[in-house]
Amino acid sequence: MLRILLILPILLTAAEAAAVEWGELSEAEQQVLAPFAERWSELSPDTRDTLRKGAGRWAAMPDEERRKVQQRFEEWRDLPPQRRREIRERYERFRRLPPNQQRALRHAYQRFKGLPPERRAEFRRRFESMSPEERRAFLQGMEAERRSARGDGPAVDDSMRLRLRVVARELSPEARTELRSRIRSMDPLQREKLLIDLERMNVAEREAFLTDSDGS
Repeated sequence: MLRILLILPILLTAAEAAAVEWGELSEAEQQVLAPFAERWSELSPDTRDTLRKGAGRWAAMPDEERRKVQQRFEEWRDLPPQRRREIRERYERFRRLPPNQQRALRHAYQRFKGLPPERRAEFRRRFESMSPEERRAFLQGMEAERRSARGDGPAVDDSMRLRLRVVARELSPEARTELRSRIRSMDPLQREKLLIDLERMNVAEREAFLTDSDGS
């Protein structure tokens, strides 16, 4: 349902605006918003403005894009009320994220769509089991990777670099080299999992884990 969450702004983006009466809408807006005509006067100014903006975007969409949005809206409409409430709450949490973390989450979703089903299930399970701090670190890693792919910045951000220094402290040169090698070859979710595992170990356990040829 992450797909629905990411298109929800079309329907739910909040904006402060003066109340617009039904008669002030253009003919094209009234046509798109006809299902809301009878209760338009009951809607808040923010909701009216949101619907007007959605109608404008709808009018500007190519036919194929309209079909996709219509399909997603029908999926949304058919959800149980509790599920819709949960998605709204998730979207509100998404809106409260800093812009860089919102971009990272969108980037993660694009990568998520390209994974095979078993990897998507694993990705979802790991993300949902993370603490808020772990999710924040994961999203920071995704944003750093996005910047790196565009040539805008390093693949490992400052927060993760600091954690790596702490984890690598007192390790042998061999173990540090192995740690750097693994970090470079991993995506942000794998990096985060590796760091969490290592942070739970003492120095001897980290050394053995990194220098064991059978370790993963």
